[in-house]
Amino acid sequence: VDIHHLRAASEVRFDQTDWNFDRLINEKLDSMKLRGGRFVREVEVVTDGDFEVGLDLGKKKVKEMMFGLKDEGGVIGISGMSGSGKTTLARHLERDKEVRVHFGNRVLFLTVSQSPYIEEMRARLWGFL
Repeated sequence: VDIHHLRAASEVRFDQTDWNFDRLINEKLDSMKLRGGRFVREVEVVTDGDFEVGLDLGKKKVKEMMFGLKDEGGVIGISGMSGSGKTTLARHLERDKEVRVHFGNRVLFLTVSQSPYIEEMRARLWGFL
């Protein structure tokens, strides 16, 4: 009797979990948008064959912003929590053939750490220009 009772309770629990998961996914998809000018604030990873997800979605959105810049010297920032894939996204964009062609191979990847060495960064920037 106890085993049957536990099994029934588990089935109910899975139903609740499935419903909560669907609701959570829908809320996250609804909140996934561009905000704050030219910044991608949030990209969620969702596994579904019908959608572009994760890195591909973030890369596509940032490329749209990059190609839509009206003036030369525009800056695009990628912000997010630690470990959310900001550097990975930036590296993929830096190496992207379409991005390099659009900007005539004038793409500089410069990491600014919490305590940057300003003179070295300045030298790299001047060397690039």
